[in-house]
Amino acid sequence: MMIGVIGYCVRNPYYQILLAVLAFIIANYAYQGGLVFYNALLPEVTTPDNIGRISGYGVAMGYLGAIVGLLMVLPFAQGEISFLNLSFRPLQGQWQSVAYVDYQPQNQKSLWNFLDTKIDKNANYRYQVIAVVPKDSLSHRVTIFKSTSRDTVITLADRQKRAVMVSWMLPSDATVREIKQFQILRQKSGWGRVGIFIPTAILFLLFSIPTFLFVKESRRGVSGQIHVDFQKAFRDVVESLSNTKKYPGVLRFLIAKFFYEEGIQTAIIFMAVYAVKVMGFPNNVLIPFFIVTTTAAIFGSFFFGFVTDRLGPKHTLLIVIVGWIICLWSLIAANDKLLFWILGSLIGVFLGSTWTSARPLLVSLVPEEKLAEFFGLYALSGKTAAIIGPWVWGLVVFALHPYGDQIKYRAAVFALSLMMFIGLVLLFKVPGKRFQK
Repeated sequence: MMIGVIGYCVRNPYYQILLAVLAFIIANYAYQGGLVFYNALLPEVTTPDNIGRISGYGVAMGYLGAIVGLLMVLPFAQGEISFLNLSFRPLQGQWQSVAYVDYQPQNQKSLWNFLDTKIDKNANYRYQVIAVVPKDSLSHRVTIFKSTSRDTVITLADRQKRAVMVSWMLPSDATVREIKQFQILRQKSGWGRVGIFIPTAILFLLFSIPTFLFVKESRRGVSGQIHVDFQKAFRDVVESLSNTKKYPGVLRFLIAKFFYEEGIQTAIIFMAVYAVKVMGFPNNVLIPFFIVTTTAAIFGSFFFGFVTDRLGPKHTLLIVIVGWIICLWSLIAANDKLLFWILGSLIGVFLGSTWTSARPLLVSLVPEEKLAEFFGLYALSGKTAAIIGPWVWGLVVFALHPYGDQIKYRAAVFALSLMMFIGLVLLFKVPGKRFQK
């Protein structure tokens, strides 16, 4: 919520960035810390017979929440859900004419552009392009051209400024001969990206209330007043790292998780970049693509929850990582956009199933009273991977920059698959324990 307040109230761009980054660090720290205890609650809400299924349900609901959350905050950002053709009038302003562009018949170009520089730095805009014809024209209809817009940055008086590039295609029919000008219309639609933080914070609070009210935690070995000793907590973590030999397979699993999650986290971050740079997807397709892959993750989480209970978490996770590697290798060779949609859906399936099987595997390796502690190490392994992975991607892209987008981005995906292969090899030697009933 503070990021939204900072975006609206702090005008100095340097203070705005500094305060927003600080607020994000605090929010992300709290969120990641909360995940440690959330994951450790898994044995409290299930039994050894169905721990895989319950883990799958939890992951699936998380991805369903990602879709629902996106659809709930998107109107605040854009005033519409464009791919569903839904508009939210209270969040939209009036259409205003911002410019006229002369049409020159001798200019045979089919793609026309207009750079809008007189805009607010935070607002979101929609655009329409209308053909202006003489009053005595035989044409009895107003031609509205389908337009696209994208944000860009320009430099004016040695200062960078936000601008919007509006583009539209000229139809190849007889009506274009009557056109004298193009009229550019603009409408404020939504509150822009800054406008999503406050609604997101409110939704985050509302959706967390059921956990606070209805999930009961057993307090084994806890009596009287609870005293939190942070120094002792840090010492316990260090001791856990040094004494992992007491729990066979835990350290190897955490190292394996670091490598395979390095590939997963980086693939999530750069999937949109790959879709645009390599496959040639337009930006307006990315949100529907995200929804499709996330929907696939929901089904993958449900399905592999049952597989985890049947085969055990280790064997299920091995299958999932192999599926990831095959999908990434197929992605490198893919040139067809339909195939990319299919591979993206499969990656979504394996994305959801990764967390579904990994959490029960850790539960099977450590005593129940140590779960919160080791889920902290579990989270530390994943977050370290999320830092190192983008560095690997960036170094490969930088080193192969002279060879163009097609080569450098495909090579970066191959590097991620190698990291996941290392994780797969390490995972083979992790004990595949069964839960005691």
